[in-house]
Amino acid sequence: MFENLFTGFFRDRRLEARGHQIIQAICEKKVAIANRYCQNATEEMGNRRFMSNPGIDNQDIQKALAAWCRERASGKVVLIPQDSSEFNYQSHAGRLSKDDPHLGPVGNGRDIGFFAHVALAVDAATGFPLGIPAMETWSREWEPDPARDYKNLTVEEKESYRWIACALEAKACLAEAQHVVIIGDRESDIYEVFTRVPDARCDVLVRCAQDRRLAGREESLFAYLAALPVRGEMTATIRGNKQRADREARLEIRFGTVRLARPARRGAESGPPEVEIQVIEIREKAASAPAGEDPIRWRLATTLPVASAAEAEQAARWYAGRWWIEELFRTLKREGLNVEAAQYESGRALQRLVHLALQAALRILQLTRGRDGKFPIPPETVFTPEELACQEKLLPRVEGKTAKQKNPYPRTNLAWSAWIIARLGGWKTVYAKKAPPGVITMKRGLECFYQLFAGWQIANSLGP
Repeated sequence: MFENLFTGFFRDRRLEARGHQIIQAICEKKVAIANRYCQNATEEMGNRRFMSNPGIDNQDIQKALAAWCRERASGKVVLIPQDSSEFNYQSHAGRLSKDDPHLGPVGNGRDIGFFAHVALAVDAATGFPLGIPAMETWSREWEPDPARDYKNLTVEEKESYRWIACALEAKACLAEAQHVVIIGDRESDIYEVFTRVPDARCDVLVRCAQDRRLAGREESLFAYLAALPVRGEMTATIRGNKQRADREARLEIRFGTVRLARPARRGAESGPPEVEIQVIEIREKAASAPAGEDPIRWRLATTLPVASAAEAEQAARWYAGRWWIEELFRTLKREGLNVEAAQYESGRALQRLVHLALQAALRILQLTRGRDGKFPIPPETVFTPEELACQEKLLPRVEGKTAKQKNPYPRTNLAWSAWIIARLGGWKTVYAKKAPPGVITMKRGLECFYQLFAGWQIANSLGP
């Protein structure tokens, strides 16, 4: 799947081959710990040399991932949810140095690690993840300057500038896409996101965090939204947790057009005095919310056209797709590939591992998204012909005797493979209301599949 991923991005073919080998090994072993995804001591030594090689620029790895994504996004309408996550290596702090420029304190101010901001490209028509068009890693200082007045810094000097920089990088990467929509949570509610990122082929969709001033109006943004009439209704599945089950929420739709006034802070004066956007409020009906819980309320700001309840609902559902970037991070961490358990001795190597593991995590996410068979996504998108031949042999082993326990999807759809992998991961289909398999089930299933696939290859090499 990734054979030509690094072609032309490293200084020689041996490094290209090693980079491909590492991603493929992480994909197959479903873990990002070297002594578990390497087959022997020689391979592990080659892996460590690659990770510590000063001649490899991590930016070249990201450029390769972006080029791979660009090819698959060409001609499509693409959603780009983006988000940040910390990578905490305090459990291996004894082998790491606080003087390492690639490491610093994470969110609690004590543990050692770094941060990554990632953009994920998703096909708007199918919800299928396409790749990683942009990514930024950084570390904080152990002893920040006490005289640094963060509130009065320009937006370029703030850590939050990553929301703008990553959006611009993703947009440039996907220049051959039909249209792109940059999606961000409350942290990305920054005035400059609306003034610098959108253009004729790019829109932004942000969840509001600030009750902003409106140009030409006395009321603030939230008061304006609250006073709007209901223009439509929709239903949405609200994901549960350990304390509560999934539920169907009944939601009211309100929307309108406003002009945001430029904020009165340093650096903002260089931007336009106001910007016109569409605002949407998705508010749950009180009767729909469980007892003791506040009704759901989403306030969204976007440059997308919103002239009807249908367009407002589509924007809301596109925003809900931001969940996939959270699933991507979840797949990278403890329940998935476990990158935070890696035992490298430099921050640069640990950041390099996250770059490589992202492509492996993407494969799990693709399989999870392709599980329902709603769209004609071929299984060759994720698996090689040899891997698919092995799955054909495994199918009778994972199917049951009843109709409910048979694979309901055609061999030409990725959902056919996803069903087999989910069964290998422990997913049961005999229960009518059983939840669909998630990324962790798919991770377990893929790990089991590649163990069986390795044995199948050996058996085939021995002959009859």
